[in-house]
Amino acid sequence: MTMSLTMQERLERLDTAIAEGRVIHGFWRREEDGRELVCLLAALSPETAEREKASACPASVMPAWLAELTPHMDDYVSDRYRPELIRRYAALAHRWHVLTADAWQRCEWSSRRVALVEARAHTRDDRAIDVCNRAIVLIDRCLAGDPPTDLEWEAAAEAASAAASAAASLASMSAASLAASAAASLASMSAARAAAWDRMASGILDAIEAERVRCLFP
Repeated sequence: MTMSLTMQERLERLDTAIAEGRVIHGFWRREEDGRELVCLLAALSPETAEREKASACPASVMPAWLAELTPHMDDYVSDRYRPELIRRYAALAHRWHVLTADAWQRCEWSSRRVALVEARAHTRDDRAIDVCNRAIVLIDRCLAGDPPTDLEWEAAAEAASAAASAAASLASMSAASLAASAAASLASMSAARAAAWDRMASGILDAIEAERVRCLFP
């Protein structure tokens, strides 16, 4: 079991792994030519590699939602953007100790908003777009200090459920035609997914940086 590490020791591990080109994606950790290669999250939290669970990351290192999100960003961004992701993420890790619990909560809301804006851009379904818009409005209220009521969240969740059911029905009806063209479009779909993750990862890091500045200069 990993000994308890200070945050400074964790940051040194991360910096060293980056400097030595030992940060990988797609695996928690692996050995190669006698060197330990680690993913971005495991470089900060070796506990996650030991248990192969993002949830093993201590809350003192980062909030659970960011720990769960980090491997997805690391794995799914484009190869072109990944070095920038690693650089920005490491720089923020050195500075996010100033974030309060409220600031981290705003970061989470902002990250959800980033995902919703991206999702909205990838559909022409009016019901799905409406669900995204409704959720974005509620999140904007949270960010403005005017949290919605439970009833408002429940209404948004019901609308999302109805839209998801309609989408599932449509998908099953068109499955045969989609399967016929899936192989031909796989490469372009993969590139589009990576581009979407590039935008989302950048937006999420922007949100964390904005909250850091807000904490320093309220």
